[in-house]
Amino acid sequence: MSAIGSRGRLARPLPEPVEFALAYVALATLPLLDVVAPELAFYVGSALPQSVTGAVILTRAWFWVLGGMVLVGLVYAVARGCPLRLRPPARSDWKPLVVVALGPVLVAVGLAVVVHGLLGTTVATVTSNAAIPTLTPGFLWWNVLVPGLLVGIAYAVLFQGALQEHWRGVLGPREATLAIAALAGLYHWYVDPMWRLARSNALLLVALVFVVGTAVSAVELSRLEDADSFRAILAPTPLVALALAGVLGFTVVVDVLSGATTLGELLLAAAWLGVFGVAAWEYERTRSLWIPTVSVALFQIALLGLPHLEAILGLAPGFA
Repeated sequence: MSAIGSRGRLARPLPEPVEFALAYVALATLPLLDVVAPELAFYVGSALPQSVTGAVILTRAWFWVLGGMVLVGLVYAVARGCPLRLRPPARSDWKPLVVVALGPVLVAVGLAVVVHGLLGTTVATVTSNAAIPTLTPGFLWWNVLVPGLLVGIAYAVLFQGALQEHWRGVLGPREATLAIAALAGLYHWYVDPMWRLARSNALLLVALVFVVGTAVSAVELSRLEDADSFRAILAPTPLVALALAGVLGFTVVVDVLSGATTLGELLLAAAWLGVFGVAAWEYERTRSLWIPTVSVALFQIALLGLPHLEAILGLAPGFA
């Protein structure tokens, strides 16, 4: 089995609260990176001649945020002694491959049907993606396929290759799968590397506390059926995690009721949560990073491509 990584000093499992704190530190570096990403993209773009093929992608801030996700994931994996499972899918993995190949596409199509049929809006509006009426190969390559693939790689390296691989040895496979699905979904909701929400980086750092807490609450809730006493449920870690999850849930409800978050955006977040759940589950089954990469990349590619198709069909206002 192909793998990258070796046992480091921090490889041994630490107390669970410390593990969760380390995960927060890793995730908190990314909003901080977003502060310098636009400037980095500008200076790199200014230094490169426009004739360089693909140079335009280096002028996008999200490229450097995604690169930061990969770097943080690699550093975490090496420090915690987590080998990156780079083996290609085997023949026995055909069922997970079918799931990750068809599932995200079907979710994207279902999202488009609900958005248009029930909400009366467009995928372009819900995702805040540009709707340009063209589907030429060169345009699709640089604006849909390459960005989507980079998103899939970044999330797979950070969340599956680093965090899930280590947490499955700390929490157990079932708990790690639940925690990473919740963590990746909520992280994407607050810190979307492609399109940032209108929140300051300081508020994002605070929000990440509740994001990690909610992921921990998923672990604690899954353990309730195995709890041998009521005292175990009242331990500090479960209580704090459930409290953070409750606050986060309350703020989401308030945002929806006040109109700060639309039903379309909430539906999109739920769709992403489902895709990340499939990625985490199938990674646990196959232990191959190719699986979550394909799952997340295909869904992101669909979300980036559908607005352009809407513009061509006259379903969304496009611009040249």
